[in-house]
Amino acid sequence: MIPALCICTCTAMPEMLHAQDDSLKKDSTERPFNAMDYVLQKRYIPQGREVNNSQPGKNFSLSVMGGVNKLRGSSSLPAWFNGGIALTKDVSSFNSYRVSLLGGFNDELKQGGIELDHLFNLSDYIGGYKSGAHISLYTVLGIGGYVSKRDGMDAKIAGGVHGGLQARYHLSGNWDWYVTQTIPLYRRNRRCGLPQTV
Repeated sequence: MIPALCICTCTAMPEMLHAQDDSLKKDSTERPFNAMDYVLQKRYIPQGREVNNSQPGKNFSLSVMGGVNKLRGSSSLPAWFNGGIALTKDVSSFNSYRVSLLGGFNDELKQGGIELDHLFNLSDYIGGYKSGAHISLYTVLGIGGYVSKRDGMDAKIAGGVHGGLQARYHLSGNWDWYVTQTIPLYRRNRRCGLPQTV
């Protein structure tokens, strides 16, 4: 009885040692967790509205703008009406470009200008495109050139960089209503008497 027990014990121990060696070898070859792999991985970006640029004439929109401006401070210049027309081209799910022709007047002032803007669909970029959504938010960044003339004075020319936000309400399949608020980030020749917002 005793010799048999010794034989069983001796034959089982090498198998246990062999399994332990395999476990150690496996652990030594596993790659440890690297936090940089997590930090450097690409952020998930929700699916935006599909834009197909292979068809000429598609993904364009026409806008008509209008408003009233009044210079702040001690200026005696009365408020004036300004308006414009803009053409927007969607180039991707989140990015659009817009060119705008602007004009304005009152009894003392006449002005005009042209702007080129980049619009970024912030709502779709954060939450993804939703076909039934009515409200969306865009960032606006652009450049502009302007000319302004007051009665009895020479015309003034100005240029600048502006940025802001556009809130858009989707009325129907082909109609949107929006409000844009921009502020001048840089402007050359501030005496031109141009509006601070468009």
